[in-house]
Amino acid sequence: MKTRSLILLAGIGLCGVLCFLVSRSLSRGSVYQGKTVRTWLVQLSTAPTPQARAEAEAAFKALGTNAVPELARLVRADDARWRSLIWSHTGHLPRQLRALLLRQAGTPNAYLVRPAAARVLAALGPGAASAEPDLVQALQDKVNGTYWEAGTALGRIGQPSVADLTRALQDRDTLVRCAAAHGLGEAGPAAAPAVPALLQLLKHGNPNEQQGAAQSLARIGAPAVSPLLDLLLQDEGAIAQAAAGALLRYYSRTGPHPRAIENLPPDDTASARQQAMARLGTSSLPDELVVKLLAGAAADDPAPGVRVAALQALAQGNRSARLALPALVACVRDDSPAIRQWTARALGTITPPCKPAVGGLARLEQDQDESVRAAAKAALASLTPAGTTNLLAH
Repeated sequence: MKTRSLILLAGIGLCGVLCFLVSRSLSRGSVYQGKTVRTWLVQLSTAPTPQARAEAEAAFKALGTNAVPELARLVRADDARWRSLIWSHTGHLPRQLRALLLRQAGTPNAYLVRPAAARVLAALGPGAASAEPDLVQALQDKVNGTYWEAGTALGRIGQPSVADLTRALQDRDTLVRCAAAHGLGEAGPAAAPAVPALLQLLKHGNPNEQQGAAQSLARIGAPAVSPLLDLLLQDEGAIAQAAAGALLRYYSRTGPHPRAIENLPPDDTASARQQAMARLGTSSLPDELVVKLLAGAAADDPAPGVRVAALQALAQGNRSARLALPALVACVRDDSPAIRQWTARALGTITPPCKPAVGGLARLEQDQDESVRAAAKAALASLTPAGTTNLLAH
């Protein structure tokens, strides 16, 4: 009886200490609608209903950047030592008392809180810039899986994080390297300074690293095109395949046209891309790959000179331009007379003639620019079978 009483008294005392520690812990964090940021993160990660998750999302939307300091702390926070001790040393207590203590202490949840905090920081984008040092440290957290979410958040911060992510490409751990490569892709064109490091990862990394580097290079866009074409033309095997995949991914991406995106960094790589298009057109690579890449460049490259070079390669090469037909039809309405002129010449190489090609040439034959009209008439003449006066009807 005496032993049981002592255990009961110890349990009561422990409850008192626990209540003090819990209240102290709650006072340390920001509180919104009666819940701490940590509590909202747990709800966001474990809520059983969409309504509860939406409530947590709304809470973080309302908190905005005010939550960044607490999120930065939580992205690398461990479970409180007192909580871990309670879970480790209450096995000898009576069942009801133990249940009460554990309920008051709460479950250790750093494995939920850390990645959730990084995800919320990623959603804040550049507004989470002050959390960059904590996110860089979180790249090393493989136990809780925070490394990937931290890479994403660093990428969404943008240009200020590019140097840290580039250095992380040299980390000894492949998981960290993959997360850093992914983060650079999230940064998009702002990660142009990281292109050489990503190319090294593409050439020397393992298959997962090569895939991650290729995806990120595609998302960085124009500054990566010329180096990728160099790899494609010079290397063989897996490296060339990865480079081709990155180029095709870039030129077939969906979303706003690159020329319509605001605040892009200055494009000082257009001349190199223009020369690369000419080399691509005369390369010994398979016809289908070459035509797809030239077509993508003709329709989607942000530099008019590169688009003209791609159209010239299609018009002057000995490859079938039929695979490029959708891109050529789109170029018929381009603002640049030079692009419309070379589009007409490329359409004139598609044999046998087809309705989309002839229809595009018929439109260009009425163009306001004389050089475009002349190119369209010459292309139609080259496609017209002997004795045929109405090619479109034919």
